[in-house]
Amino acid sequence: IDIRELPFVINMTLPEEPQTYVHRIGRVGRAERIGLAISIVASVKEKVWFCQKGKKPPCDDTRLYEKGGNCKWYDEPKYLKLIENLLKTNKVSITKLQWPELNVPAEMAALIKAKNYGDFAGGNTIDPEFKQHLESLSDSVHKLGVTEF
Repeated sequence: IDIRELPFVINMTLPEEPQTYVHRIGRVGRAERIGLAISIVASVKEKVWFCQKGKKPPCDDTRLYEKGGNCKWYDEPKYLKLIENLLKTNKVSITKLQWPELNVPAEMAALIKAKNYGDFAGGNTIDPEFKQHLESLSDSVHKLGVTEF
């Protein structure tokens, strides 16, 4: 699907397949527009709920799926390495920020200040109505962001 003027996408989990990640982030920066993909990645394996399509897991069975339970180990560090390898072959760069130091590097900050995400790379600006809508969400997004940490 194409969503006009989608300035960024935030991935809360990484997919197991690198091609799926490329498909997800491909929703931004389309049609000569500048886009940004942000992915929040666990630094260690995590035990997560795993269920078959259409079936809900019982909330108290935390055994691994192979042992009759409804959990599996999700290895985002491994998936990130696979994604990085795929992106490198396509000459796409990744900027990693480590908690608690989450400052955007100077060269990226300059890029952000020079152009608005969602604008055309050639200089045409974002639709004024859509820009106003994004600005109206800014305060709510900031409040939600503060609650995360």
